[in-house]
Amino acid sequence: MYITFLIAFLLCMITTPLARALALLFDIVDSPDTDVKSHKKPVAYLGGGAIFVSTLPAFLVALRLYGYPVSPVLFGILAGCTGMICLGLLDDILVLKPITKFAFQILIAAYSASLGVKTNLFGIQALDYAFTLFWLVGMSNAMNLIDIMDGLSAGVTLLAATTFAFIFRIDQNFTLSMLMVALMGACLGFLRYNFNPARIFMGDMGSLFLGYLLAAVPVTGLWQDGFNAAVHVPLLALFIPIFETCFLFVVRIRAGKSPFQGSKDHFALRMVRRGMSVTETVFFTYYVGAGFGVLALLAYLERFVFAGLAAAFLFTVVFVIKLLSSEDSYFLQFRRRRGP
Repeated sequence: MYITFLIAFLLCMITTPLARALALLFDIVDSPDTDVKSHKKPVAYLGGGAIFVSTLPAFLVALRLYGYPVSPVLFGILAGCTGMICLGLLDDILVLKPITKFAFQILIAAYSASLGVKTNLFGIQALDYAFTLFWLVGMSNAMNLIDIMDGLSAGVTLLAATTFAFIFRIDQNFTLSMLMVALMGACLGFLRYNFNPARIFMGDMGSLFLGYLLAAVPVTGLWQDGFNAAVHVPLLALFIPIFETCFLFVVRIRAGKSPFQGSKDHFALRMVRRGMSVTETVFFTYYVGAGFGVLALLAYLERFVFAGLAAAFLFTVVFVIKLLSSEDSYFLQFRRRRGP
């Protein structure tokens, strides 16, 4: 495990500057060309490619060292990751329409499901297949939605991957545990260049890949035995992107906007407008993500004992974030009436 982490970390420390140089050479950059974007100068993309080419070799080396084969299901996960990387790269370069991205994401998820990356929650093949597509595509886009602030998406991925690595290690699923450890090392190496002020962004190729991978591992590792006491564990571990997606859909629909239209309604951006710095907002999000990661681990170990605690903590954090981030909350209206 330590070797896997170290290989991925060092590889990402090396490949990220190379990816940045390549992006600048071919002008694959994120330009501040809309009012939604907050950075002032063009920033290189292709960071997601560096994470991918660091995670995959480290994982394959670990498989070789321990003598584990690449099963059809594992091949399906890696094939889906590759497909998301390619789709994200096209979107970073060409800026694809949302309907086009969704269509390709569904095709990628369907191909992965045909190779065995499919849940068995409901025991009804058609329903399980439909839920798998919804989960894989939904989480890929959920991770894309939180990639709006330096270090946010990579840090949240690092925390979720750490949670899954512990859970799969306890469950003696060494293959998925090593995959998560490799992802941890790559994300930590990438954060060296992505933390505020970021010198490189992961781009859609990174966020779609990370979201898909974090969605695929519970599908094949925790949701294969139907409904059980650990069924809610992935929902806790991936609370941040799930909450962001639900938050944006509600806020945008209430405002009469399309939920797929870019805007500055993200809870992290709202927190910055309320006076928190970018770094404070990112670390606060890390704190929440780590808290839910611990709850996910405890819920897995003790099953139903911590289910009530997890629900209470979720409600509390959602309420606090609502107060901090919503510009129309009763709390902020009270503050405006009373003054600072």
